[in-house]
Amino acid sequence: MKKHASSEKITYIAKELIRTESSYIAQLRDMIEHYQKPLSRLASNKSGPLHMTQSEISRVFDNIEVLLGVNTQLFKRLKEPGANLGQIFHELAPLLKMYTSYFRCSEEAMDIVHNAMETRPAFQKFCGKEEAMR
Repeated sequence: MKKHASSEKITYIAKELIRTESSYIAQLRDMIEHYQKPLSRLASNKSGPLHMTQSEISRVFDNIEVLLGVNTQLFKRLKEPGANLGQIFHELAPLLKMYTSYFRCSEEAMDIVHNAMETRPAFQKFCGKEEAMR
């Protein structure tokens, strides 16, 4: 009886991981497509209004494309028939360490975004327009 309950619990956990990874991957893709790439194009356009510098964009979106790759790989592995959760996380642990840099820089990234929102009307307008389109 306990083995059956344990199996159901693992199945529930696996399904929840798949669901949350799918959502997280979609959010990362949205961040890249709707914010990082457009802001990078605007930063490289010298005649356009200043939203953020390329340096600021790099710091705000630190490793986001690498994280998308890591989480996509995790998602695919979780969906494999008979996936062993422990084995998957053990094998991907070195890649998941990429989040160390992400978290270490997150406060600085938020400061950059808050400062840009307060001091750059063009950036504030850009963010408002992106949110309205969603």
